[in-house]
Amino acid sequence: MPGVSPSCKTANINGTLLSLLGKCKSMLEVGKCNSMLEVKKLHAIGISFGLSHEDSFMFKILSFSALSNSGDIDYSYRVFSQLSSPTIFSWNTIIRGYSNSKNPIHSLYIFIKMLRLGVAPDYLTYPFLVKASARLSNQESGVSVHTQIIKTGHECDRFIQNSLIHMYASCGNITWAHKIFHSMQGKNLVSWNSMLDGYAKCGEMVLAQKVFDSMQERDVRSWSSLIDGYVKAGEYREAMAIFEKMRAIGPKANEVTMVSVLSACAHLGALEKGQMMHKYIVDNALPMTMVLQTSLVDMLTAYSSQNVTYYHFSL
Repeated sequence: MPGVSPSCKTANINGTLLSLLGKCKSMLEVGKCNSMLEVKKLHAIGISFGLSHEDSFMFKILSFSALSNSGDIDYSYRVFSQLSSPTIFSWNTIIRGYSNSKNPIHSLYIFIKMLRLGVAPDYLTYPFLVKASARLSNQESGVSVHTQIIKTGHECDRFIQNSLIHMYASCGNITWAHKIFHSMQGKNLVSWNSMLDGYAKCGEMVLAQKVFDSMQERDVRSWSSLIDGYVKAGEYREAMAIFEKMRAIGPKANEVTMVSVLSACAHLGALEKGQMMHKYIVDNALPMTMVLQTSLVDMLTAYSSQNVTYYHFSL
C-alpha cells in the first residue's frame, strides 16, 4: 500500500487543527469551554507543525483570543505582533478586541500605529474607535477619530453615525449628538435609541420623551432608557408610570429595566410595589446579575425592615 505524501499529511494536520479551533470557539460561545487553555495548546501544536505562517490558522487564534468573552486580548496582541503582513481584518479585530477590554485606550494606540505604517482604515475600523472614546468619555480622542472619518469619506455610514451619536452623548455633548442624528438619512432603531439614550443620560427628559413619542418602533432598550432617565432625574413616579405602560403595551422588561424600576421603588418607599417587582423578576426568570442583586438589596435596605429582607432571600 503506497504511503501518504508529506503534503497530504500536512493538509490533514492543517484541516484537523482548524476544525478543532472551530469546535473550541463554538464550545466557548455556548459556555462549554473553560478558557483560552485549549486555544493556547492548539496554537503551540500549530507552531510546531509550521502553521505560524498559515493565515487562516493564525487569524482564528487572533480572532478567538481577541473577541471571545473568555479570551485574552493581550495574548491576541502578541499573536498579532507576529504577523508579517496583517490584513485590515486583523487590524480591525485587534482594535475591536481592545475597545471591549478593560483598556480601550489601546484601540487608539493601535490605530495610530496603523496610520503610521500606512495601512488604510475602512468603514469597519471606525465604530470600534468611537466606542473606545465613548467608554473613556474622551471627547478629544472622539473628535480626532471623527475628523479621520470625514477625511476618509465614511461620515455617511449609518453604523458609524450611530456610534458617533452615542460617543458625543456619553461625553455630555448632546448638541453634536443631535446634529449628527438630525443630518442622518435612513435612521434605524439604533439611531433613535442612541439619541433617546443620549438625552436621557444628559437629563434632558422633555427631549427624551419627545424622541420616544416620535419613534415608530420601540424595543426593550427604548423603554429602559426612558425609565432610567426619569429615575436619574429624580422623577420616580413618572418612571413607574412608564414601566406600567411598558407592561401593558411594550416588550417584556429585562434585567436592565428592572434595575431602574427597583431604584424608583426604593426612592418612593413603595414596599408593596417593590415586592411585586421582585416577583416579576422571578416569574419572568430574568438573569440575576450582580447589578440586579445589588438593586434588590438596596431596595430592601431602604425599607429598613428585617422581615422584608427575610421575604427577599427566602422567596
